[in-house]
Amino acid sequence: MERPDFAQWLQSELDLHRWSRADFARLTGISAPQITRILNREQQPGEESIKAIARVLKKKQLFLYQIAGKLPLDKKTPDEQAETLYDQIMSLPESLRKQAIDYVSYLYYRKTRKDDETATDSSKKPGQR
Repeated sequence: MERPDFAQWLQSELDLHRWSRADFARLTGISAPQITRILNREQQPGEESIKAIARVLKKKQLFLYQIAGKLPLDKKTPDEQAETLYDQIMSLPESLRKQAIDYVSYLYYRKTRKDDETATDSSKKPGQR
């Protein structure tokens, strides 16, 4: 997968929302000169800038880190997938976050219960219930 250019992507977002650089600077709290440096490809966004941009554009921070070239585009390991899931859950509104956590807890409970039943069943002699 080809990585989009962060400055080009950000400019398209500003265009989409019809925001000037000054408007975007006010919304994000990032200085106008810094926004200009990012859009002119003179500077990559730092952690605080990414957080502010993600908040204003309602995008996942992980996505912005990937576009900025600070994280790989394709996360494949289970640990990385779990980290992505955590980021996604934490970016949800509190009520939805609670539902997501409850659902994962339910799945975990179901799995551990099934594992316990399988272990109990395998310890029984054939023909025993």
